[in-house]
Amino acid sequence: MNDHFGHWNWVKLTGLGTLLLKRYRLAIREMNIHWENLKEFTEGKGPDTVKWEAMIRAWEGELEKPENSRDKTVINPYEVPRSGLTESDVRLHLTEAEAQEAAEGLFAIHDVGPTAFLSQLLELEDQHNRQTDEDEAEHVENIPIVLPLSLPASERISGCRSGLASIEEQLRKAHLRASLNSLQNHLHIKFRLLTYRKTNIKAQGMITKSQALLKRNQRQIESDAKKYRAAWRALESIRGEGKSGWKKLSHQDVRMMGNDDNSALGMERKWVGKQTRDREAALNAVMQTDNNHGGMISSDSRSSSDGNDGNENLDRVRAQVGEGYRKTSWIWREEGTGDLVDQATLDEFVRVGLLEEEKRRVLVSLEYHAKEWEGRATYDGPLSAGKDTAHLEGVQAYALSQAAVFCALAKRFVGLWKGVGVDVEGDEAREMDGASEDEEEEDAEVFGVDEDAEIPDNI
Repeated sequence: MNDHFGHWNWVKLTGLGTLLLKRYRLAIREMNIHWENLKEFTEGKGPDTVKWEAMIRAWEGELEKPENSRDKTVINPYEVPRSGLTESDVRLHLTEAEAQEAAEGLFAIHDVGPTAFLSQLLELEDQHNRQTDEDEAEHVENIPIVLPLSLPASERISGCRSGLASIEEQLRKAHLRASLNSLQNHLHIKFRLLTYRKTNIKAQGMITKSQALLKRNQRQIESDAKKYRAAWRALESIRGEGKSGWKKLSHQDVRMMGNDDNSALGMERKWVGKQTRDREAALNAVMQTDNNHGGMISSDSRSSSDGNDGNENLDRVRAQVGEGYRKTSWIWREEGTGDLVDQATLDEFVRVGLLEEEKRRVLVSLEYHAKEWEGRATYDGPLSAGKDTAHLEGVQAYALSQAAVFCALAKRFVGLWKGVGVDVEGDEAREMDGASEDEEEEDAEVFGVDEDAEIPDNI
């Protein structure tokens, strides 16, 4: 077992050069993508950029002061602002308007005012959505709730009290903003839960518990999305198609900003990538065999084995889950969330810096091991007592050969990494060949052995 573990550790060490090269290229590529997004976002803000920079300098200046002498009025620029009125603000405004009408002598037709009436209907609609997710049988929650904006314009005018549609419109606008903010929060929670589970959870019982938390959070995400869509449809019906001022929320838009949240697609991507490489290897083997016999491959055979379908499938899956191909959903740029573009760019800059530090430390470690073996060449401790000259010369030769191996590894790694970052797009076809970063880490092989062999992730 010790020999097996020792060999595997050696395999991991010798593969660090290729692994860090792939990671570094990908990190630079992602950084460039997010940097362009940040530039586009910054240019679109114009004068706001100068104001934001001043806010950052003021905030950082306050942080340098003792806590008891800081100016509490200085705004924290890193705190995500929530623009617009909340649901509570809208309800308060409408209730005050009703009270003003009552003070002016306007007769109320019921003890429950129109604002409270519509607010209760909207809450009931939200409860219907949650109950529908949890129960499959036919129940009272499946009976449709017909609100004013759900009716055609002709029926709305004749069948609803004057002003009722306007009240619902204001409440729906508040629902749009609140549901989008809640959706962002629950997607952040999902990312944290997935990260924690991947890093800390191993036992079966803990996995089951974490899965229950993920499912509960996913139900909340779906509930937020339904609430947003219901409010969006209501505004579209009264203002006209495309005039609501809010974007349509599709299923593909509900995703985390900085992480792929579809493991099934990730597994499919790795599988499709492996199938494509296997097909290419088989075709190359057939061509080599045919050339050795002086023959030629028929066009039918070549066309049937060229793997175009596999490449198309790989491109499709790459577009869905590939790190370098992923695009941020619009929900992270709406309603005061544009600063998250800055955060995404910062994440990629940090990742590049971490990889540069990893490369430096790898070279330092290899240098340390080389010097350690060089020191063993002149060993004269207790174990050398009574040994003949031939034995001591053998020990010296072995120690120097091991030191040379580590020096050669360091030299090879430096050669691999030389110039990386100048031409990031030069080897695009090999960077995203269907293997994930985790799989590449398990895939580091000894130089000279198959460096593209795949070891599946532990899902």
